[in-house]
Amino acid sequence: MIGISWIIRIVICLVLASIPLKIFDKKGYYSSFGIFMYGLLAPGLAIVHALILPDTSDSSRKQYKGKIFTYNVLAALASFYPCWIAIYEMMFYIDWKGYATEPGFMAQSYNGCLILSGVLPCFLLLSVILGRMYNYSKFVYGACVINCAIMCIRHGMVFSGDVSFLLKNKVYPVFAYELFNIIGMLMFAIAFVLLIKIAHKYGVKGEKVTEGKMKMKFIAPGLVALFGNIVLLIGSVLGGYFYDDLATKIILWFVFMFPAILFIGLFYYYDSMEEEATD
Repeated sequence: MIGISWIIRIVICLVLASIPLKIFDKKGYYSSFGIFMYGLLAPGLAIVHALILPDTSDSSRKQYKGKIFTYNVLAALASFYPCWIAIYEMMFYIDWKGYATEPGFMAQSYNGCLILSGVLPCFLLLSVILGRMYNYSKFVYGACVINCAIMCIRHGMVFSGDVSFLLKNKVYPVFAYELFNIIGMLMFAIAFVLLIKIAHKYGVKGEKVTEGKMKMKFIAPGLVALFGNIVLLIGSVLGGYFYDDLATKIILWFVFMFPAILFIGLFYYYDSMEEEATD
């Protein structure tokens, strides 16, 4: 039997989910089961998102039509949960494991990576719900590139410093782990570089594409991120760190971050179409 407390929780969730649905509907966006699920899974985010999007009756602002609206919502939802996972990971490793008190460049560089990895998903989410703030989005993508580069350098220092020792003593799992981490994070850096180029060319400069053409260019960041995540997963398995990396390599990057990057690219694709193609 379901207790009264569970009934109250279900009612509260349904009420919260209906609030963004009403706001979207009032602004002229289509009400659907998908929008209701958006409000159910992330009610606070959905309410803020609904308030930020322009009213469809406002002719002075470019509208979020059809698939532009769909992929903007999907990107926001996919970007939402990484924020909480990344912040938890940051607090766990810096505070609970005491990395912040460890001396030396390697420990402090790792702290810097953890802090950036903890806050960047939040800024990425903000860039999604702000939609067409292209210069801000470029800044966020650039920060993500820097973070990936720092992580590559850190793993590279470990790799180059221990490579002879690891190979001499046949510690191949650790050797593979560091090498695959370098390759994987490099691929994520490339994915965000591609997003910077897309945001600049089709956002800031406002260049247009016709429907059905050049779509792969906008999907490419997501595909590169997917392959990067596969490389990271292989490295975790070979290195014996699969369960240690479960939260970041699978839940954070594969389940959420890869789809977020893919949906952002598709948002730019449909947003940069000629007007007649989006009607």
